[in-house]
Amino acid sequence: MKIVFRRVIFLLFCLHCFCSMLQAQNRKIDSLFSLIKTDKEDLTKADHLNALSDQFRLIGNYDTSLLFGKQAVSIANKMDQADNETQKSLSYSYNVNGLTHCEQGNYTEALKNHFASLKIRQRLKDKIGMAGSYNNIGLAFFYQGNYPEALKNYLIALKLNEETGNKKWIGTCYNNIGNVYDSQGNFAEALKNHEAALKVHKAFGEKGGEAGSYANIGNIYYQQRNHAEALKNYEMALSVFEGIGNKAGIADCYTNMGSVFYDQNNIQEALKNYRAALEIKEKIGDQPGIILASDNIGSVYTLLATRENTMAGKQAKYKEARVFLDKAKNLAKEIGHKEFLLSVYRDLAILDSTSGNFKGSLENHKLYILYRDSLNNEETNRRSIELHMTYDFEKREAVAKAEHKKELESQGRIADEKSRKQNVIMFSVVCCLLLVGVFAAFVFRSLRITRKQKSMIEAQKLEVEKQKSIVDEKQKEILDSIRYARRIQRALITSEKYIGRKWNSLK
Repeated sequence: MKIVFRRVIFLLFCLHCFCSMLQAQNRKIDSLFSLIKTDKEDLTKADHLNALSDQFRLIGNYDTSLLFGKQAVSIANKMDQADNETQKSLSYSYNVNGLTHCEQGNYTEALKNHFASLKIRQRLKDKIGMAGSYNNIGLAFFYQGNYPEALKNYLIALKLNEETGNKKWIGTCYNNIGNVYDSQGNFAEALKNHEAALKVHKAFGEKGGEAGSYANIGNIYYQQRNHAEALKNYEMALSVFEGIGNKAGIADCYTNMGSVFYDQNNIQEALKNYRAALEIKEKIGDQPGIILASDNIGSVYTLLATRENTMAGKQAKYKEARVFLDKAKNLAKEIGHKEFLLSVYRDLAILDSTSGNFKGSLENHKLYILYRDSLNNEETNRRSIELHMTYDFEKREAVAKAEHKKELESQGRIADEKSRKQNVIMFSVVCCLLLVGVFAAFVFRSLRITRKQKSMIEAQKLEVEKQKSIVDEKQKEILDSIRYARRIQRALITSEKYIGRKWNSLK
């Protein structure tokens, strides 16, 4: 039978990995409780609360995880916010809280916490932490079905991991990117990225990641109906899982291989692989896995019954089918798994119809419809709540952006006013400088003209003095000449008187 819950297999595998560590985790939890009892209200206690929150998340105790996570945030918020260690503690708290909300299906709160963690890591320039945040944001968007946003964040995470050389996480990024393309039906890109993830996991000896990549590649080929390549990769995954002793992974490979054989109409090989998967699931106590394997086996026996030629053969196969389907139904009821009950009631309706029990077929079909509608209503309600929370979140974000924009505009206006004032001051200074320059030029020109005029006056004065000197010299010469003439004249007059006296004496 074609497996109904193929996408659940990976989650079941993760669940088994967690279950195998439960004992060690319980020891860690006890140890952390002991430390918290003696811790002071400081970052050490916040870190221990963060670790405790993460441990409860890993075992699926989400309410307790969030309780301790919130306590860690409360303590860190009381510390020095300028201290990098305080900020690291806060970013870790938000990260764990985000993962917990995501695993609960509360994706809006998950994104809120992951964005808060990212903001701190960006401020601290913690590229490795930023890569983790972008990856977790992508995961939340992926589960929301928002594949473009998931892809965008996965690609940023990939780039940061490549920049920091965090190669072990590069494989995880490629794997996540491949899952996005797979969900979008872009099998070529999905295959390309899963093969890139495989290459990285092999290079670093990450056997679990390597096996997971082979399984993912097999799933791509299975969806493309390339059964040969799908089977080849499932067998490679099986070999690696066997090498590391991962029983849950081995069982999942048998389930996948059984689906390939079922589609190829190789019913006996399909039954063989489904039985091998059931045997392992029962040994490790994987109840969801037991339900899935039993449902698959029951469906195979229903098909085999239709191919029997004798009534005895048909009845024997129908009986086997009912044993396994009833087993799956009872266990699904016990754990309250509605999705598995939906599948089992559908297969029981088919069994009753083919075996001639039309009343039973009708009853099981009604139950199938009941669970289908119930799941649809739950999904609708969940989506409605999620959309409402998303609307509230986006509304708050829009308000915050508007306030931020208003603040920026206010700051812009202040900056513009400041710039305007600076421009006015600058213009005034320039004008003053220009006026001073003009005045200085005018003064300089006036001084130059004054100096020139003074020089001319001095020259004229010298010329006048020179001419005066010449005139004075001439006047002096004239006066001297006159004086000389007068002296001569006086001299002549004296002589005449003298001569006259002499003449008279002779008389």
